[in-house]
Amino acid sequence: MIGILIISHGTLGEALIQCAGHVLNKLPPRVTQLSVTAKDDPPQLLPQARKLVRELDEGDGVLILSDITAARRPISQANC
Repeated sequence: MIGILIISHGTLGEALIQCAGHVLNKLPPRVTQLSVTAKDDPPQLLPQARKLVRELDEGDGVLILSDITAARRPISQANC
């Protein structure tokens, strides 16, 4: 099963997971989130994100959904 990691501002990721759980009548398996606040430095969160990806990956890969990419730098300077 493909894992899903949501990297998002504040509590958005947790809210999306809870909404999916409401619709499905149970929390979806292999889904987690990483919250990022305005005080966080995204590159410093990279080790935590990599750890979550390793935990979610059962061999089929992990889909990463994010609204954080290049949040602090212009897209032309980001390492995407």
